[in-house]
Amino acid sequence: MVLVNGVATVFFDLGTQSHVKDLVPRDRLVKTNGTLATLTQTAMVCAPPLAGWAAGLLTPTTILAATSIGYAWSALWLSRLRTPEPQPAAPETRQRLLGDIREGVRFLLHQPTLVAVLGAGCLVNLGSAAFTTVLPAYALNGLGWSESQLGLYLGAGGVGGLLGAVTAERVAGLLGAGRSVLVVGVAIAPMAALLPLTGDPVPGPAAAAAWALVLYKVGFDAVLMMSFRQAVTPSHLLGRVNGTMRVLLTAAVAAGAAGAGATAAAVGAKGALVLAATALGLVWLPIALSPLPRSTTLGGGRGGEGGDDTAAADRGRPRGSGGPATR
Repeated sequence: MVLVNGVATVFFDLGTQSHVKDLVPRDRLVKTNGTLATLTQTAMVCAPPLAGWAAGLLTPTTILAATSIGYAWSALWLSRLRTPEPQPAAPETRQRLLGDIREGVRFLLHQPTLVAVLGAGCLVNLGSAAFTTVLPAYALNGLGWSESQLGLYLGAGGVGGLLGAVTAERVAGLLGAGRSVLVVGVAIAPMAALLPLTGDPVPGPAAAAAWALVLYKVGFDAVLMMSFRQAVTPSHLLGRVNGTMRVLLTAAVAAGAAGAGATAAAVGAKGALVLAATALGLVWLPIALSPLPRSTTLGGGRGGEGGDDTAAADRGRPRGSGGPATR
């Protein structure tokens, strides 16, 4: 059952990410992704304590039944969507699965914007997975924290991520979409340096505030990076690009968790936390080396600066691949 739920979740996430650009105008991508990310971050903050409260009042069977009803309710709303989406290739011209995968990977690797988004995302996933793998054992055993103190620390990160999602559209409007990603990354990167010092010499509340700021960047990027990905990728390739991204970003989570465990076993928890902080502190670097800082909108640069990413995306399509260009 868990396996089926996980597979269905992946299909749902990829479908949602790919279909959003067909549902809303391009100039509303940031606002729409901000709303979706805000809902996701709110659920991440509220769901664990609510689940714990419900578990104390109801039976597990009742909770699972309520969850099933929630899935059915979601499916009902999805069934009401009437916006047309690009049709897949006709059966006689459709590529095999490996060909589809190669086309998505090739497009991603030839788009500097997508490479930067992928690089920043991998650093975030690697660093956050490494940090959350080591911190509980370090805080409970090394620092003598209680479970409630650890929960408050990690909960502060959830609040930071929520604020990042809520404010992303406004900050992007003030600074420009691409520039804001770099500015926020550079401004918050030093906070990651405080994470390995949690408890000694940085007090727990101060370290929790640093963690909240780091995850502010994560929530912020969840809106802007997805919007850039949707804007520069033609609709007929978006599912393949999102699938490729999902595989690589998930691999970064696995590498971060495994690397943190191995580092902690070899040199101690502090060393693993330094590894996590290094990855989180460098998240701005792929952005700085890309065309994104010169972009003031999702589709291109300002006054000719940086070119038009969407036009480049259309030029980058393999000949004969068909499908509409991005809007």
